Amino acid sequence: LLVQADVGYRVWLDGLAQPADIYGSGANRVAFTAEPGEHVLVMQAEGRRGNPRINVWTTPDEATMHRSDLTFFQWVAGTTDPQWLGVSFSAFGALPTGPLRARVLESDWVEETTVLSPGIAANSTTQLPFEIRPKQAPASAEDGPITVTVRVEAESWEASYDMDIDVPVVEPGVTYRRTFRSDVDGSAQYYGVVPPSDFDPERAYGMILSLHGASVQGIGQARAYSQKDWAYVVAPTNRRPFGFDWEVYGRLDGLEVLADAKAHFGHDPTRVHVT
Repeated sequence: LLVQADVGYRVWLDGLAQPADIYGSGANRVAFTAEPGEHVLVMQAEGRRGNPRINVWTTPDEATMHRSDLTFFQWVAGTTDPQWLGVSFSAFGALPTGPLRARVLESDWVEETTVLSPGIAANSTTQLPFEIRPKQAPASAEDGPITVTVRVEAESWEASYDMDIDVPVVEPGVTYRRTFRSDVDGSAQYYGVVPPSDFDPERAYGMILSLHGASVQGIGQARAYSQKDWAYVVAPTNRRPFGFDWEVYGRLDGLEVLADAKAHFGHDPTRVHVT
């Protein structure tokens, strides 16, 4: 069973507990395994955030990827920068999966890549990072979206599982999403980028790290800014789209985004700001 439990603290199947989604984002999924027959499914709701809702799907598969919670990038036309996709993934059954292989299948646009990830416990959900290495650059946004096929494999499974993901293409100079792989846990994370206006590749630009408030994502924070003629604006999303305090993981996410942006874009070290 794959369960979406929105506006709730916890959900149980026959007494086995899994976390619900108190924010009601519609993105979270949790996994249960059950034999055919009668079962008791219970959700502890949190009524102050709206009406609780619960959806349940069944599958005969050992695992599934879901589109509800993708961490994706926007491919800037004319570029071939390596990027990352993060795909939410659930495993079922009675035993851990063993090591996982997160593969990108070769196409006209991308190379084949494989990322090894630790196994997860049965009836668990995690995010798998997929490495995207472009073969060629799209000429313009009209070349998009570009379809990338990802596959997850484990030696203990009878099958592998594929999903097609459409990657948007944007024109140079617009605000966009960039991804990187986190050193905290190996996951794929993203941030919003506002490139400088009238970009000059010979110029050293400043860097502005902008930290959002509650209920804002990095891309929304980035889109709140106009372009600057002297600096990049980069906006972390704090790992999840719920505006947690910029402490602990949030602080690390902000520092990782700043480090990735400085390494990728270059910068004037005398003009690095946080707001």
